Amino acid sequence: EEFKSWPASGYNGIEVYNVYTNARRINPLLMFFDSLWSYRTYPDLLFASFYERPAENLKRWDQQIKEGKRLVATAGNDAHANIGLSLNDSSGKTLLGFKLDPYERSFRLVRLHVVVPQLNGQMSSPRDEMLLRVISAGHCFIGFDLFGDTTGFRFSAQDADEKVIMGDEIKLESEVRLNVSLPVPGRIVLLKDGAVVQDNSVANKMEFAAREKGSYRVEVYLPQLPGLAGR
Repeated sequence: EEFKSWPASGYNGIEVYNVYTNARRINPLLMFFDSLWSYRTYPDLLFASFYERPAENLKRWDQQIKEGKRLVATAGNDAHANIGLSLNDSSGKTLLGFKLDPYERSFRLVRLHVVVPQLNGQMSSPRDEMLLRVISAGHCFIGFDLFGDTTGFRFSAQDADEKVIMGDEIKLESEVRLNVSLPVPGRIVLLKDGAVVQDNSVANKMEFAAREKGSYRVEVYLPQLPGLAGR
């Protein structure tokens, strides 16, 4: 949100989504009455009405990659458990109240899923080093797990000689087959250099024959959700 020095170098990742940045654009009066109405029954769906696709951040990310930078996209849930209303007595004891962002909910608002290689035997490096190495390679994806566990999402590319996953590069001879698989049916949107090249309404899988060089990525939506989360 505040970074201005895009010509700079020396960084290899960019946070394309942040819960706090998103929350600053929410109408507080609308959020207040929606919270009173739905907090006790469907608190998770309350957030579906306020999620926003970070269009400008994604545009910047796509443009930086198109210009030759290798940048990994990450997301932050900004968990503080400090949003809600309460009625306290003179000693500070809470008599009545509710919290919109308890940690057990905040940590599911958005997650970075890391695809690690299968480990056989003892690891050659510490676990944290391995995770940093895998994330820096782009073997990860952002999931809004509040509405369902996105574990199992996969995006891969292959030709006659090799198969690669998210974050990898593959040489384009004649064509490369791109494959997307989801843990549950959803709307699959495939983009090349930031522009949509295929949009499947509701499916578990998608296949695409890439015949042009570029950076391909995937966005997935659940149409049954309200607001922009369902798109």
